[in-house]
Amino acid sequence: DAADAAFAAFNLHGRHEAPAEMRAITLEELQGVEGLVRRWCAAGRPWASLGARTRLRAEDVNLYHVVDTIIKPATRPSGLSFAEALSDGGPRQPDVFVSHAWSGGVLEFVAALRRYAADVDADKDRPLPSGHKGGKITFWVCAYCLRQHGDVHTDAALDDLTCMERVAFRRALDACARTVTVVDAQGSSLERAWCGFEAFTALVEKRGMPYDVYTHDRAGNVHSINNGFAASDRRRTQDKAQRQKTFPKAVHDVARRFDLEEAKVSREDDKVAILAHVAKRAGGLAKVNATVRAKFFCARLPALLQGPALLGVEGVAEVREGLTELKASELPSLHLDCEGLLFRVEREAPSDGPRAAEARAGAVLSALVRHLPQALGELSLQHSYVPAVGDLVADALKQGRLPDLARLDLRTNLLGAPQAQALALAALSGGPGAPPLVEMVLDDNRLGDEGVAHIARALGALPGDRPALKVCLVKTRFGDKGAEALADALEAGAPVEELDLDLNDVGPSGAR
Repeated sequence: DAADAAFAAFNLHGRHEAPAEMRAITLEELQGVEGLVRRWCAAGRPWASLGARTRLRAEDVNLYHVVDTIIKPATRPSGLSFAEALSDGGPRQPDVFVSHAWSGGVLEFVAALRRYAADVDADKDRPLPSGHKGGKITFWVCAYCLRQHGDVHTDAALDDLTCMERVAFRRALDACARTVTVVDAQGSSLERAWCGFEAFTALVEKRGMPYDVYTHDRAGNVHSINNGFAASDRRRTQDKAQRQKTFPKAVHDVARRFDLEEAKVSREDDKVAILAHVAKRAGGLAKVNATVRAKFFCARLPALLQGPALLGVEGVAEVREGLTELKASELPSLHLDCEGLLFRVEREAPSDGPRAAEARAGAVLSALVRHLPQALGELSLQHSYVPAVGDLVADALKQGRLPDLARLDLRTNLLGAPQAQALALAALSGGPGAPPLVEMVLDDNRLGDEGVAHIARALGALPGDRPALKVCLVKTRFGDKGAEALADALEAGAPVEELDLDLNDVGPSGAR
């Protein structure tokens, strides 16, 4: 009956075999499975392996139920995977690798990917190479993309684990442009060894691969931790910080304990092979543990920076642990909206006065900058209203602690000319130890003509054959003299491909 229902709901006449990594399923097709699950449950039909008298609510159906009751019967005639049976045009290029545990609810899984598809559309900084959008995004999901008949371990290349690069999960990760982890309310996937292997591949081996996390709360609301912006963020870091504060603490708590060595697995041989593969990279096990924990910690940090943390950030156990994990991690990016850190410190201890508040806020930022990982390629620290953050980042760059930094965003921190000079010398020196910076955003600061002149002189001294820069100096309070300094730098051949100077006090002579 389930096979008949699946054939009625889908065109399962695909006959084209494809390599495991070139099988994909669309959001529309996953929503078709969701609809079939709802109809099956509404009709009171039984689920395989649960007994003829057992009925389930649609909300309680997981992938084990769907594989046994729908996928296996529907694909038995062809012996293909569900994704192959759906495709009548041969191999399909997957866009996004989905890491998940089969114990999670199917309806919640589809709801998470529905939200994810909308969020990928909003993430203009990282478009999919295929150009797919919304419902046309293709996903690699093991239950649908691996053949569930015969020896599934052979199809997944799990029969020989001496070379993990041959395994279907790894080949699929190589074929995809992004990874999304769908976590149930219990955080189950964060305790599975194969999900840990996928996190290691995406976050450590393929450093810089977007790795987003989606889950739901007990009321069914979807929550996420994103590399870029979600659709509801309106490309505003403040909105992103507020949204990520709602991510369920229960899942954060599981992530805080993430340990690949203690992860669960169906076959012990798989775990032995995973750990051996991870160990081939120097410090591999420690790196993946620290990077996963740091990923969640950075999303939670704005919620932690309140109360006692504002008066002594390293005195709060969760913050102290998180900073330690951050420093040990291979996290490729950190985007933190400090949410008016200075003003929140002032509210916490109003009797101390503004200078004491600025010193305390500076101490919070100092602790954070000291613990930034060397692997960091993107750093955004916004809206602290603490000028010292510019000096702290400049010192980290000067000391070679951020050798891979390519994008730096320090908007709205009350930076002045001294901080502009320090950053220009450290980030735009052009010397052998300088970071490979391609973007510098200093919008909404108090640089003035003097500060912009420091930036301009550093740009003009850069070698013309280095990668071109994007420099944003919107609303930085400079006038004609600053504009003239920038013009001189450009005439000298400064390698700048984009220069944003909006909302400044440039008059006719500066414009010329």
